[in-house]
Amino acid sequence: MRSCSSSLLLCHPAISCSPSNIKNCSIELYGWAKLKYDYQALDHGTENVNRPNQQLLGIEGGSAFDWGEFYGFYDLEGIDRNSANRNQVVNLEAHYYLADTGLSLFGKVYSINSTHNNETNQFLGLGYTGLQGNNWWFKPWLASHYVNVNNEFDNLKYSGFNGLALGWTAAYRFNVGSQNFFLGNWNEIEFERNGKYARANHGKTGVNGAVSLGWNATDKISLELAYRYFHNKLGYNNLGDAIVYRVAYSFGS
Repeated sequence: MRSCSSSLLLCHPAISCSPSNIKNCSIELYGWAKLKYDYQALDHGTENVNRPNQQLLGIEGGSAFDWGEFYGFYDLEGIDRNSANRNQVVNLEAHYYLADTGLSLFGKVYSINSTHNNETNQFLGLGYTGLQGNNWWFKPWLASHYVNVNNEFDNLKYSGFNGLALGWTAAYRFNVGSQNFFLGNWNEIEFERNGKYARANHGKTGVNGAVSLGWNATDKISLELAYRYFHNKLGYNNLGDAIVYRVAYSFGS
């Protein structure tokens, strides 16, 4: 039985359920949702990625039950550009708990769609959700990677197996005086990519992730500063980075 270990989330009391009664005992332990505005400053990083800055609007949220947990977001990227040059991004991921072992079946779908680039990544493997405390958690996963991509920029069209991926999400919440802050990190490492995909993304291995610092200014409003990094990913050769400035509004009590 898992309780709500991360105070980054809107928590409700944990309720015990027996495996024999799981069908009638789908108890939500916590849930949260946010509206967000991001300004992605690609010219504020340490590398010259030669790409324009952009703004986005999005919504994200998550929930956990006694059988597993779920997270997802939808982003509309490029709201400062005309509609023909915007991206729609959807991410859905879940852990299905394997009894009380801390292990989970992990699944993730990440899709980006625009006029000239359509790519869907699917991951299926094992995760681990047992590394957590009262104000922190670390959740790694290892999965097979499948991709369906049609990218006119890189002249890449491929559908099939794309190697393996190792990833994690982590968070830590702390107080400074009466103010509440949080640190976060997500990271994904793709390796043994398909040859076509590897050539378009400049290597058999790629890294994608972010490290962030946030401040809960009120119960509803948070401000966040993130360092976004990628290596042989997003069609970029070697290391690229950016700074992301975020304002978010939280739903829930």
